[in-house]
Amino acid sequence: MDIALKNKKGREFDFIDLSTELFDSLGRKTAFDTSGWYKNNTKLQQRAEKYAKHFAQSQNMEKLNAFNVSFNVFNQSYISSVKAMEKGDKEKALRLRERFVSDMANTLFTFTPIAQSPKFSVLLRAFHPSEKSTKNFNANDLILLCQEVLKKLKDMYTKDLAGEQKVIKSKEDLNKFYNIFENKLSVIDTGLNSSGRMAQFIKDHNIKTTRLQDHAKITPQVINYYKENARRAPLIMQRYIDTDGRVYNMDYARFLKTEIQL
Repeated sequence: MDIALKNKKGREFDFIDLSTELFDSLGRKTAFDTSGWYKNNTKLQQRAEKYAKHFAQSQNMEKLNAFNVSFNVFNQSYISSVKAMEKGDKEKALRLRERFVSDMANTLFTFTPIAQSPKFSVLLRAFHPSEKSTKNFNANDLILLCQEVLKKLKDMYTKDLAGEQKVIKSKEDLNKFYNIFENKLSVIDTGLNSSGRMAQFIKDHNIKTTRLQDHAKITPQVINYYKENARRAPLIMQRYIDTDGRVYNMDYARFLKTEIQL
């Protein structure tokens, strides 16, 4: 949400500007991903509402591959809540948890205008609950968070219907969109890999698990393999262009940075 670039004249280009430019100039569709934002951040809230209005128009959504909201137990507010509870500071823990739940409910509320698009997804990720060392960070914990978010979202819908009607115009709307999000928050991905930030998270929280996909680690052998098989790259990898012009290769388990800079 906070990605925006400025040119030499100081003009700011947000995701709409950048994704449109990439599509119009290169014919490349982009993907939007966010884990939400602090709802009291006026600038980001206004930007999110702008995105929701823009991509609610099908011709604009067609320029994207996907519009994703990431909802997981690795959010910093939630992690801080867990740490506070472990230290016995229940009041702080509950306050941080409520902040996380409230911010996520606000994110879903804001993006309600595009919730029906097949390109809109809520990505739920957590550790598999079968391993004890993943307490507080597994699918069972995320299920509880989902229930709290849905309750908060329904309250926001009810309040909106009785007031401004920004996104909910009728009782039918309320039920329809609540059911949409209830469905989107029902499938949790536990197929995590052990690379990048996840590797650091595992180390910091003393997680012991055998379910992570170790093949996702980026090693010199992996890099050499793709260099030696460059002609096959289109068959096994996709190329991604970030909004800052940097180019990456991705094989659905890892991102490999290239030396290409547009």
